Amino acid sequence: MTKVKNNQCIVAIRCLVYNHEPYLRECLDGFIKQQTNFKFVAIVHDDASTDKSADIIREYEEKYPDIIKPIYETENQYSKQNGSLGQIVNTAIKATGAKYTALCEGDDYWTDPFKLQKQVDFLETNPRYSFCCHRFNILQECTKTFLKDYAHTYYTKDQNLIITEDIFFSTWATQLLTTLLKTDRFIEACDTSRQLFGKALDVYLYFLLLQSGPGISLNENMGVYRWHENGAAKGLHGYTRFRKGYNTYSALLNAFPDDKLLQKRVRYYAIGCLGFLSILQKDNRNFYKENKHLFSTNTQIVKAMTAFITPPLIWNFIRKMYRNYSLKTKLS
Repeated sequence: MTKVKNNQCIVAIRCLVYNHEPYLRECLDGFIKQQTNFKFVAIVHDDASTDKSADIIREYEEKYPDIIKPIYETENQYSKQNGSLGQIVNTAIKATGAKYTALCEGDDYWTDPFKLQKQVDFLETNPRYSFCCHRFNILQECTKTFLKDYAHTYYTKDQNLIITEDIFFSTWATQLLTTLLKTDRFIEACDTSRQLFGKALDVYLYFLLLQSGPGISLNENMGVYRWHENGAAKGLHGYTRFRKGYNTYSALLNAFPDDKLLQKRVRYYAIGCLGFLSILQKDNRNFYKENKHLFSTNTQIVKAMTAFITPPLIWNFIRKMYRNYSLKTKLS
């Protein structure tokens, strides 16, 4: 169990909120219901929401002043794209003196009241892990349907999943709402990410954390990741999805050019992009030429050229059918 000195704050929850009114109560309820043998606080940052999110936060602040520590913006910080949002929240986290930071966006929520206790206990006894996460369900808000987490096939019965770089590049094994890690590691990863890439995307954060040791995912379902109309996952299909993945991982590869697994990941997204492009257009041929160095074997070249010469509509149909099939793996 975690050893606590006096009234020391052990965990600071980092919760970013913007127009999350329909979902925010469920999120905040997940915080206040946590049962721990240590003190924790929730830094809840409202980024100048235009709905009633700020009013809901004030309500919870009044009822639970020892837990809910709000930041209310009068000007949206995310839109500035200058790192001010992260700096404001991370400064508040550091001020708490918390050893660990837990992450959860305002539209997701926790379902296990012992989540924080379990994760802190694990990292206290297993310090070699760079972060601790857990399994989750995906809620399709429009249909009120629950889906399994992306990496559900990677788990074996009663065994936690060790997240190596190989696992990280094979499947999206976690989401921010499941993650707890040492505060100093989190702040360092955020700062490094901004220095290298100009932003602190979750992909960059997890990759940088894995450079100091593997992560662990507890084989327990303790939260819900919500898909909804205004969520981050909205609209990421087809060419848009592959191009975004390509841009994201290419930036990583530029910073870590010798990482073989990273090369493989960029190649995957490059081939995906080629499947939606026309070989008849010069700009598209240039895209292939720019990434030709990724295709070093005959098999890789054949995959790339097959994707490139397949009519985009057919490729899009194949990808869509595969994606729909994959998402139909619902909870039993």
